[in-house]
Amino acid sequence: MIDNYQTIRQEVEADLRDVFKKTTYERQSNTFEVTLQEILNRLQQNYHLSDAQTAFLYEQEVSAEISAVQPIQNVLTCYLS
Repeated sequence: MIDNYQTIRQEVEADLRDVFKKTTYERQSNTFEVTLQEILNRLQQNYHLSDAQTAFLYEQEVSAEISAVQPIQNVLTCYLS
């Protein structure tokens, strides 16, 4: 899983979105968006990950996302002034 994490994670997310599209009636919701936690829960189930491993993946994803964020300077200035 380590070598293919990005591919596996994208496949799990796509699978969850497909499930959400097919279960709008059962879920009584038209939303197709899935959360990071739902993705990680599915990874945990499919790959028998421990809570510690799942928490590690969560921290890594959040950390990577935060480091990739680029602020929009005019919006930042508006909120800080």
